[in-house]
Amino acid sequence: IEHAAMFDRIAQMSMRVMDEFNPQELANMAFAYGRLRIHHQGLLSGLRDEVIYRGTIGKSLKDVSPLYRFNLRSVEMITQAFARLGLYDQRLFFVLFDMARVEVLHFMRKTRASKDAETPKPDPTKALELAASGDTNALDGHGLSMLVSSYARSRADFRPLLLWIPNQVAALQGQFTTWQLATIFNSCSRLGVAGQKMYDSMLKHVKPRLAQTSPKSIAKMVRGMARVKMYNRGVMREAVKSVAPRLKELDVVDVSALLVGCAELGYRDERFIRLLAAVVRSRMSEMSTSELSMALASHSHMRIKQPKWTDAVLFELFRRQHEITEKFATNVAYSMMLIATSELHDSGKPAASATIYPFDKHRGIAYAMLGVTHEHRRDLNYPCVFQLQTIELFLRLLAPDVYEGMHQDLKAMLAKARKVSLVVDDYMQNSSRMHRTISKYFTRVGLLHRSEVFLGPFMLDIVIGDGFVVEIDGPSHFYRDTNSRTASSIMKNTILTAMGFQVRHLPFQEWSQCGTNEKRLLYCATFWREVLASAVPDAGHGKQPRLPPLVDVLDMVVGEQTSSEKDSEVEALPAFYRDEDPVH
Repeated sequence: IEHAAMFDRIAQMSMRVMDEFNPQELANMAFAYGRLRIHHQGLLSGLRDEVIYRGTIGKSLKDVSPLYRFNLRSVEMITQAFARLGLYDQRLFFVLFDMARVEVLHFMRKTRASKDAETPKPDPTKALELAASGDTNALDGHGLSMLVSSYARSRADFRPLLLWIPNQVAALQGQFTTWQLATIFNSCSRLGVAGQKMYDSMLKHVKPRLAQTSPKSIAKMVRGMARVKMYNRGVMREAVKSVAPRLKELDVVDVSALLVGCAELGYRDERFIRLLAAVVRSRMSEMSTSELSMALASHSHMRIKQPKWTDAVLFELFRRQHEITEKFATNVAYSMMLIATSELHDSGKPAASATIYPFDKHRGIAYAMLGVTHEHRRDLNYPCVFQLQTIELFLRLLAPDVYEGMHQDLKAMLAKARKVSLVVDDYMQNSSRMHRTISKYFTRVGLLHRSEVFLGPFMLDIVIGDGFVVEIDGPSHFYRDTNSRTASSIMKNTILTAMGFQVRHLPFQEWSQCGTNEKRLLYCATFWREVLASAVPDAGHGKQPRLPPLVDVLDMVVGEQTSSEKDSEVEALPAFYRDEDPVH
């Protein structure tokens, strides 16, 4: 029933006698308005104040009056109602969490296996019996999923909550449905709950039940896996197999979540991505501007050529340019760079030889998106600045005609973004163990270098001399279960090459095959030939200089190291030993 005057009258009458409501009546009132999405400011303020009062000062009055005895079910309903209505009061949600934690602790003590145990370890059988009997303090899968999803929606990420959730998931021991499991997994990832064992156990429970899981639950699960950076090949393959025939059951939010999840995980199933893209195009009018821009960004990361689909999405975003925020506008412009990089890489054309797709048809859209960014330039965050710095390098080096046709205000904005420093003081925290190991072996073979050199938006892994760059390509540079390089990795290589650097890649697959110390030394020593080639100028008429064999290069390095060691020993002797004539 939609009757604004009636619900306004009910709210006014409730505010007068709110202090006489018992906890369940408060929960029913809040849940009803939350479910109907009715934002009555006076009622919300009254409910919030009453809950905070009864959950703090009223704690000492639990034994005096039932008005102060909240059970777990009422706490769940109130938490969900305030989260639905978008009330982000951290004090309120902490009080609700504290009440829920106390009631769960009492319930666990009632269900513990041994009364003599100091720690309350619940017995799953007793817990199920109490829940089936209608115990309002029973924490089951439904209750936990409601609580965790409400906290995630309200952005309540205080530390006690993040430490409490994994214990409750473990206590349930898999006693939840696939929908509850997907909701808990996705909500924990949104909250930033750190618990590798918890996520592993949930994946273990969901894997055998994927065939019976709804596509909406699978979309939630995939999005959560992407947030916590957990990849399971078996789960992803079964998920794709289960969702692909039932795409009609998904709404646009789920389709966007699947696209974003696959892109962030680097899972490139071309047939599945094309199916999702077809759903996006057919239901484009139902998608919000943010969802549409995220779909374009995710699709551009997958290196799948669909020019007609890209044209349709870009035209729709251009039509809605007044609704888009600076974050998503910058993301759209960056996505166009990724698409152009893939086109350039696949075509094999030299850089800046001709205008490439999509700038040959949609450069006006790029200007419009950058114009939105310029209009809200004071609200930009660091990821947007990184994208702007990359956009400027790409346009100036690989699409100069697009850059020259840009308005002066946009050029000034890109120049200001270039001056923003993205340097991290402690680069070792971003350096992988494999990178540090390779750096040591490079030093051992005589390749003096600098590690983690910042150049604009990029961090160069290893720089030898002035123009030779070694990029250590870990698993994040490749799509999952393939040797195909990602669009971001190709863009970085293309821009560095256009800047005049000679880029040499060191894939983790090759490094992992060097199992012994000798093989690693020999592998790193092979870089000497290319380092020397980059240092020697061309021998005229475009001919490359003739380099000595690798064995001779190694002999030169070893000889140089040996002579330097002898020189250091001689320098270490006192002067009168060096100057003294030998005795005949």
